[in-house]
Amino acid sequence: MASSRVWVVVVMGFVGTIGSDSVDVDDCVLSLKSPPIDTNFHLTTRVANHRPVYADGEGRYLYHTMAAGKIGRWIVGDVVGSLTAWMYVDSFAPNPNLIQQLSPKARWLKHGSDGVDGDGDGDADVDADGDADADGDGHADAHAAFYATDDISLYSTCNEFDGGIFMDTDVKPDLAGFYSRTGLRTQDGRFVYVQANHKVEPRFLFSVKRSRWMLGADPNSSAGWMYVDSSSSSPSLIEEELRWMVGLGGDQGWQRLDAGAVHIITSNHHANGLVSAMVHWRTLKPNDNSNPSFTLRNGVRIPRMGFGTGALHPNEQVQAIESAIDSGYRLLDSASAYNNEHIIGDILRRRSARRHVFVTTKVWPTDLGFNETLQSFHTSLENLKTSYIDLYMIHWPFCYPDIAWMNCHRSSNGVWEDSYLAMEMLYAEGRILSLGVSNFDRRLLGVAFERSGVGPHVVQNFLDIFHPDTLARGYCEEKGIFYQLFSGLRSLNNDKLHRLMFEILEVLVELSPVHITPHALLLTFYKNLPSLRNDERVPIGVLARSGNALHIKDNLRVFLTYEMQPEIWESLVAVWKLTTIGLQEGQLEKELDQQLQKLKLRSQSRQSLGGSGLKRLKDDL
Repeated sequence: MASSRVWVVVVMGFVGTIGSDSVDVDDCVLSLKSPPIDTNFHLTTRVANHRPVYADGEGRYLYHTMAAGKIGRWIVGDVVGSLTAWMYVDSFAPNPNLIQQLSPKARWLKHGSDGVDGDGDGDADVDADGDADADGDGHADAHAAFYATDDISLYSTCNEFDGGIFMDTDVKPDLAGFYSRTGLRTQDGRFVYVQANHKVEPRFLFSVKRSRWMLGADPNSSAGWMYVDSSSSSPSLIEEELRWMVGLGGDQGWQRLDAGAVHIITSNHHANGLVSAMVHWRTLKPNDNSNPSFTLRNGVRIPRMGFGTGALHPNEQVQAIESAIDSGYRLLDSASAYNNEHIIGDILRRRSARRHVFVTTKVWPTDLGFNETLQSFHTSLENLKTSYIDLYMIHWPFCYPDIAWMNCHRSSNGVWEDSYLAMEMLYAEGRILSLGVSNFDRRLLGVAFERSGVGPHVVQNFLDIFHPDTLARGYCEEKGIFYQLFSGLRSLNNDKLHRLMFEILEVLVELSPVHITPHALLLTFYKNLPSLRNDERVPIGVLARSGNALHIKDNLRVFLTYEMQPEIWESLVAVWKLTTIGLQEGQLEKELDQQLQKLKLRSQSRQSLGGSGLKRLKDDL
């Protein structure tokens, strides 16, 4: 156990040293096997980039740093903080135990020389900087490169299996997040935990005289921002019913919080580990027939039907959002550009409904870039009065100067790729539960998915009966990305093709045994579109928007309860397929008119035969 306590401020991308390089040999061993490396790492009394540092006693360290100021990286190397590595993986995970859970697509890269031992001394040849030096000339070999490998085993024997805990609180949102155990101990012999965060100021969770757990910047001090009186040996054992105290700032003293205002989550709360336990705690959205949801790749459940809040008149926003929640909507779609995040935040806080509503918001293209997106995110978080956002999205991949309402004259000139890196970091810190992109075509969607450790969980694009977004939807089916459409009903009277479609819908409404409007019929078709890969139906997310309380309620009611008859479904599928095969407008118009005439004949037949026309409809398709 290290006895010295020398402090240096921990900053982004800089190694902050706490005490010496000593290793705390305890129950927590991190076993790493990837030939030729086969070693056990132990926690040290050092912290790098707000994350624990590990050492194997043989001159190798496992630590976190930032590459190019925006790429989080776990490195096995000889010098803590250096980018020179034996092997590395790009991930913002708070500790190595969580890499697979938070960066499932990330792969470890090993040095191409594989540790060449040209001089036969039993050690890999390296130059003064630690780079591969098989020819012994003192310089890194030009041909040596890194290659991806799956031949790696990383296993923890910690009692806290995932290396720490997750703390959730809306009282001080910045203090919510993952806290990883370090090798540093306080004077009472208990471990200090460090929060993974992208701020300059370090945040620690530590014990004070075995009677109090404190959140503060210095474990040697009894000062901090929040505390709870508990003699538990670990934060994972702090009693749930205890009431935390929060500092009011300055000389204003402390305020006692309600029981449950702070929640400690451990890997014991879920069979799949700490991240799944955190997601489970935060997503108490209904998942039954009254409000169906879709489970994303990471286990987050997203309601299939959501309420869009964009373009609502300022005078109707509060009433419309309240009506949506009262009607049963459990997804509210917002954006920084909608100027209503503060309204949503006020409503959810007043109703104590945060964990019951899935909240989406987005970064506007004028704020693209790594730091710009971080700033925009924190503004949204403050407006929404929450410690996390269920789905955070890039609203547009670019700012288009010829589109006046984008206001590109005040653009940061950043790129969406850097925004996505910032989102990956926020995701790893537990501030975002799922990542998304909007208005991305197939090519950009592929770039976002293939080049990241966490591919998009959701894509939100414009789709209607004549704009089926086939390429992007096909890619989503292939990669397991949830497709969510917006504005699917807005253009039914815009041109001749849409008016033809509206007439078709009107005839199908006549054939329906239950009352439904043309718009509602199309809405129910969208929720399970035909697969592009097989004969199955693919669940789709739908966003509906209205300022009318009755329409708001009816849209959800129809979406949840209307069962489309097979014959009507197949009629719509036939029309849908016509729009996806690339017909010229004139030919498409002709084909649609033929479909319309057939359906009109069936409708007339039904009227003359007392309703049997619907039963015969399928035979005529």
